[in-house]
Amino acid sequence: MILGSKLDSRTALSIRDGERLNEAFLLGFDLNGRYATPVMKDSFAISGMGRSGTLFLSTMMNRSEIWTVEHEPWPLYNMDEKMDEVHARFDRDNYGEVNSFLRYILRDLGVKKKGVIRRNPAHVFISICNWEEGFLDELPGKIDFIKRSFEVVDRALDTDGISPIVFEKLTTNTEYANQVITDFGITDGLLSKEDLAGKIHRAKENEGWG
Repeated sequence: MILGSKLDSRTALSIRDGERLNEAFLLGFDLNGRYATPVMKDSFAISGMGRSGTLFLSTMMNRSEIWTVEHEPWPLYNMDEKMDEVHARFDRDNYGEVNSFLRYILRDLGVKKKGVIRRNPAHVFISICNWEEGFLDELPGKIDFIKRSFEVVDRALDTDGISPIVFEKLTTNTEYANQVITDFGITDGLLSKEDLAGKIHRAKENEGWG
C-alpha cells in the first residue's frame, strides 16, 4: 500500500476477516488451534489499529541498510493462515514487520521484540473517514469494528513484554522516534529533525499514516 492509497479489494477483504477476528479474539478463542513456537532469530513485530502510523513507522525503520522492515506484507493474516506460516516470515535475522493485522496474534507470536502503536481513537476515526470511501454509509458497523479493534490493541498492551509506542510522540519528537527505532535493534539510518518534519508533512498531505 502506498501513501494516500484508497481501500483496495485485498484490504477490503481483510477488513471483513478482521471483523470475524475481533469477535473470535475477544471471545477468547485460540484462532490457530495451537500456541506459538518461539522464533530464534533477531526479528521483531509491531502492530496496532489501522491508521495508527504503521506505514509511517515502517518507512522510518526501513531506512536501515542492515534491517528489512516490511509494512503489512501479503498475504495478510486471516483466520485461515496458520501460525507456522506467519512465523516463517520472521525466521531470519534483521527482519521486522509493522503490521496492523498482527494485532490478533501478537501476544503469541514468537519474535524477540514486540510493540504496539497506540493513537488517539478519535483521530483514528477521522483518519479512516478521510481515507476510506463509503465509510459513512456503514457508520454504525464501522464504529463497532473500531471499538472492538481497540479492545484487541489494548489487550495486547496489557501483556508483559509488549512495548507501547505513542503515535502522538512518534510523529512530533525526533528523540522519541529514534529511541523507538533503537529499542527494536536498529542503530543505523536514524532520523534528524528535518527528516521527521519532512515525513510528517508528506504523510499529512496524503493521509498516509497507515
